[in-house]
Amino acid sequence: MICPNCGKDVMDGKFCTNCGCAMPAPAPVAAPDPMPVVPPTPAPQPEPTPAPQYEPAQSFEQPTFDSAPNYNEGPSFDSAPNYNEGPSFDSATNYNEGPSYDSVPHYQDVPPYDFEPEEPKKADGMAIASLVLGILGFFLPILWIVCAILAIVFGKISLNKRPVGNGLAKAGMICGIIALILGILTSIACVACNLI
Repeated sequence: MICPNCGKDVMDGKFCTNCGCAMPAPAPVAAPDPMPVVPPTPAPQPEPTPAPQYEPAQSFEQPTFDSAPNYNEGPSFDSAPNYNEGPSFDSATNYNEGPSYDSVPHYQDVPPYDFEPEEPKKADGMAIASLVLGILGFFLPILWIVCAILAIVFGKISLNKRPVGNGLAKAGMICGIIALILGILTSIACVACNLI
């Protein structure tokens, strides 16, 4: 600002630092003009589609019938059944008479059936031994090979004696074979790991 009295440049203040004259109040800074408000332009409206033109309705004529049915008259039956009369049976069966059994064969001449119950089959000792040794082959790590081989041998002998109906011998042979295979695999694994 420049002092109006001495002409010196004065920093902001109310008085001149050189002559002490009062400085005029600074002119207010004019605010920038606000942007003019432009009213929004309306979105273009689609043109209305014209309504479809319909042809005028045609006149409808009622159909004419040459001969209309008469619903007041009931149907005519030439011969209606008479339900008051019961059915007529020419030959009725007489149920009081019993049937005749002249043609039925007589069973008195048939000899009686001789029934002798079979004795229950006893379990073979070899089959039981085979099953017990086959099971022990799983649980005795020291004697597994002896138990497994004896289970297979005893089971085979029992099956040769009685091949049908000898489930204990088959079960003993199966347990012996499984115990033998598991024992061999266990021994191979121990040798491979240097445990023996």
